[in-house]
Amino acid sequence: MRSCSDTIIDVLALLAIVALGLLLTLFLLPPLEQSREQARKTQAWSITRQLAAETDEARRESMLAEPDPWGQPYRVFVQQGGSIRAVSSGPNMTSPEEGFDEDDIYSDMPRSPNAAADFRHSIHLLFALGVGAAIWIALSVAYVGSRCREP
Repeated sequence: MRSCSDTIIDVLALLAIVALGLLLTLFLLPPLEQSREQARKTQAWSITRQLAAETDEARRESMLAEPDPWGQPYRVFVQQGGSIRAVSSGPNMTSPEEGFDEDDIYSDMPRSPNAAADFRHSIHLLFALGVGAAIWIALSVAYVGSRCREP
């Protein structure tokens, strides 16, 4: 027959295991905020999309007066068919005469310029949660197993 003190010890041990798993998970979690560079890219992408969608020419001109997050002017191009593409030169603050380089941000990008960083962030988050859960399960099973073997 188990005594009351054994039950209390079991509960405290399992709470300590849960706390250890949570602390390890918190320690391994990726930063919750975007980096400054990611925030700038998000801002530039948002503004280029607004510029391309703006139909009022005077409003577009006032928006163009503001520099991009790296202090360079936005550029607007009218493409074939009349669609508009707005471009920011991005972190390196330069663009080739034709086309784009790897860090340019433009209004009709197929996905966010932070898509790769967001994917890595998600993988990092899953890793932290997985490690925390694995430690919690392993220690819980080990503890319960050791208590069950006792006479």
